[in-house]
Order: sequence, then structure tokens, then C-alpha cells
Amino acid sequence: MDAKDAGRLRGDIEYRDVGCGSSAGKTTICSLLPCFYEITAGVIAVDGIDIRDMTLRLLRSSLGIVQQDVFLYLLDGGSRFDSFQEPSLTLCDR
Repeated sequence: MDAKDAGRLRGDIEYRDVGCGSSAGKTTICSLLPCFYEITAGVIAVDGIDIRDMTLRLLRSSLGIVQQDVFLYLLDGGSRFDSFQEPSLTLCDR
């Protein structure tokens, strides 16, 4: 089947009897929507359209992804990191 460009999406997401070859944790479930993993059973639909019938470009450009990992942003050539409490502390002082 040829992929469809569905135009602008509203964002009504539905998982129906979805299965995959990996674990079924939160990260895996969220990774199925942008097609980072293939589903082996069921349907994931956005606005009633199966994501496998959409162009990957439309699907991924319609999503916002927030990482669950925490990152420290280094400042001053890496010697300090952003701290609201004491910005003069170095990494070793923490």
C-alpha cells in the first residue's frame, strides 16, 4: 500500500491491541508512535488513520518528543555547570 500524506493532524492517538517484539514498557510504547519500532499486531492510529498508512515525514514532523534522560549543561568551557543555587561551584565541588 502507498503511504498517504494526511495533511495537518489533530492528534487523536489510539492504540488498539498493539503488540511488538520488545518489552511493553512506557518507553517502548512511546517509541512505537514515531515508528522507532515496528508493531507486530494491532493498530496505532492518529486521527483514525493507521500510522503505517502515513508518510513517515508527516508522522514524525507532527510529533514532539521529550527525552526522559536528565542532562547537565556545561558552561565556561566545561568547568562549571548551570546551578540556580551556587553558579560558582565546579563539577568537582558538587
